[in-house]
Amino acid sequence: MTSSPTLASKVQPRMITHVGVTVPNADEAIEWYQSVLGFQLMIEPQEYTAGEGYFGKLVADMLGPHVVSGKIAMMDAGNGVGFEVFEFLDPKPEQRGSDENTQFYLKKTGTFHFCVIDPDIEGLARRIAETGGKQRSAVWEFSPGLGFYACYCEDPFGNIVEIYSHSTCHIWSGLAQVNKAAGEHQP
Repeated sequence: MTSSPTLASKVQPRMITHVGVTVPNADEAIEWYQSVLGFQLMIEPQEYTAGEGYFGKLVADMLGPHVVSGKIAMMDAGNGVGFEVFEFLDPKPEQRGSDENTQFYLKKTGTFHFCVIDPDIEGLARRIAETGGKQRSAVWEFSPGLGFYACYCEDPFGNIVEIYSHSTCHIWSGLAQVNKAAGEHQP
């Protein structure tokens, strides 16, 4: 779907308030995200059973009829964006294997990674690998000569974690300027 430049320029950008990830064990994931990425726990894991009580009814409506029970916790990524941790207990999902993680996004659409900023990309990638995750790519200079870097990793729960050295606006605006394809928004 395309929209006219006139209509697109009139629409106020919607801020992303949080992202949600699924994990096999909420408590282990919370500890990992705190100790490795520095996220802060906003609310302990809340248990729910679909259809029971207000929260159970809310979850059943939002996640659909196949979700029976689980836990949901919310963390703060430090910049006003939340990080929601889902542990589905019934039904219990299978964790994607590393090999699947290299191809699942080629076969199905949807969110496939989240990105954090750390000026010491090598250090964070090493910590991720040393604590049960993986470094999936080399550290790349996003646009040669600009000093902006990126790297793909994987947390111990099968979620892809991208690391940027600078903000998204700086990295992509720099790339757009180098490629002479800058959009309307520049930092």
